[in-house]
Amino acid sequence: MENIQFVKLVQQAVGKFLTDMPRVKPVDDLINKMLLGDDPLLADVLAANNAAGLIPFDVAPNQGKLLKLLITGARCAKVLEIGTLGATARSG
Repeated sequence: MENIQFVKLVQQAVGKFLTDMPRVKPVDDLINKMLLGDDPLLADVLAANNAAGLIPFDVAPNQGKLLKLLITGARCAKVLEIGTLGATARSG
């Protein structure tokens, strides 16, 4: 399968996922607004991803904070992150 065909297939699958799961984003947005506040770096990264035409398949900031909390609570010495796509991973 050619790369272009593969990318189109992935975009269709992600689009279907986003269409089928419309209730998740408003909940994430509310939690992010009420508890986390603005993150200028994340906003810049997401804008750059959009401008580059990347698939909008991002981990919500509250989900990232939960992952950090779980990792810290479990006292993990090492963590393997797979597939950041166009975003940035950071411990802050």
